[in-house]
Order: sequence, then C-alpha cells, then structure tokens
Amino acid sequence: MNTYNQALSVTWDVPFSKIPYLDWITLAAGYQGSYRWTASALSVQSALGNMAENNSTKALNGSLNFVNLYNKIPYLKKINAGPQKKIKE
Repeated sequence: MNTYNQALSVTWDVPFSKIPYLDWITLAAGYQGSYRWTASALSVQSALGNMAENNSTKALNGSLNFVNLYNKIPYLKKINAGPQKKIKE
C-alpha cells in the first residue's frame, strides 16, 4: 500500500427551533476534512521519504425569518396581519 486517503464531512443543524424565543433563527454548521499519505517507492524510501497532506473547511450558514420574529410581538403581529375587512350585515 503506497497511498492512503481519508475524507470526513459533517453537517449539523443547530436546534434553535426547540427554543421558543429563538425559533425564527436557522443555523447549519459544517466541517469537511481530508488526509492523504503517500509513501515513496520501497527501493528509494531512505532517500525521498513519505508525503502527508491534509486540508479542512469550516462553514456556517444561517438565516433569520423576521416575519416569525415580528409575530411574537402583539403590536407587530397586528400590523403584519394587514387591515381587517369589515363584513356588512
């Protein structure tokens, strides 16, 4: 075996929806990483050695839903509902 590759990718949705006052926020966190190891040929191993490489990427993606936030405040909820039409009898 002269080459070894390994990769990892993880995504996590932060559970803001479980907290009543923060359910208007969504956030996803992600991590990706990889590792590569390459050995030199067995005949020249003492002269060249081995090579190792790695990299990683971290990401945060979020959004804010202000309509849901405004609907938590009674005055703003009434404004968001718009004008109420009166029914004539």
